[in-house]
This record gives sequence, structure tokens and C-alpha cells, in this order.
Amino acid sequence: MNEQRLAELIELCTSQGVRVEWVDLGAHRHGQYQRRLRLIELNPRLVLRQLVPVLAHEYAHFVYDDGCSSAARERRAWEHAALMLITPADYARAERLVGSHPNAIATELDLTPVVVRAWRRQHRAAALARDDCA
Repeated sequence: MNEQRLAELIELCTSQGVRVEWVDLGAHRHGQYQRRLRLIELNPRLVLRQLVPVLAHEYAHFVYDDGCSSAARERRAWEHAALMLITPADYARAERLVGSHPNAIATELDLTPVVVRAWRRQHRAAALARDDCA
């Protein structure tokens, strides 16, 4: 599944004029978006279940035209990535199968816990917004 996700994300980037390259970013940096170059750099040290969320996250920086990083921009990019990668049905199925722990759900979805937590944050915020309008 992640092979297909990765191919789709790379195609999405390409269709938007964003290049994707693999660059050794060291042991701790997973990816980065270089706005001026319209370039997403991904660390080749990542395994596929890390690579897919990181690419979606960096693509979100492109979508929001982020030129630099801040806590709010990083949170927004992870939430955008989560919505790209996890449907409500997928999340519900995973939670039924493995329980509510984010690590277990992430393993079931073949993603990372950071994406699951971001999905939860965004999902809760959307639910609260709906409740406020009711």
C-alpha cells in the first residue's frame, strides 16, 4: 500500500511542478521543502512507512507556501498530511482492530504515530467546529 501511496504522492508533486529528490539530511532530519527551488528533499535513510508521511508533510508546506518553519506551520503540515493519508473509515477500521493507542493504529495503517496524532487533532477540531455551529 505504501508503495502506491509514495508513487501517487510523487506524481502529485510532479503535477504541481515540485521536484522530489533524495538527499542525505543526516540522522535526524527527515525531509525539507525548499520553496525557492520548488524542491522537496527526502532522507534516503527513511523506511517506507516514514517516507510516505514525510513526503505528504513536505507537500503540505508547498500547498501553504511555507517559506520557513514554526511550530504552527509544522502542526498544520502534519494535519494536512494526515488528511491526505487517513480516511475516517480507515481510522475507524484500524481502531476497531487494534484499539485506540496511536502507535498500534499507526502500525495497522502502515504509517507513523505522528500522523495518527495529527489526524486525531484535526478530527477533534473539526468535530468541535461542527458542534459550535449546531
